[in-house]
Amino acid sequence: QHNEVKLRGRKQGIEESTLEYYYGVLDLCRRVDPHMAEATKLAHLWQGLRPSVLEKLWSLKPTN
Repeated sequence: QHNEVKLRGRKQGIEESTLEYYYGVLDLCRRVDPHMAEATKLAHLWQGLRPSVLEKLWSLKPTN
């Protein structure tokens, strides 16, 4: 239960690299539910990314 709370509240730190954040979230996902669906993992990853990183990722998204 403690890990679920940590996962829901997990945000990328200002000085934290995107790679560190990615592996941290995936580790928490594995601890909460070793069989967690990929879509759920992605939702947790997107939820806590810094806004500046989100902007960069959205600009890379193809429009077609």
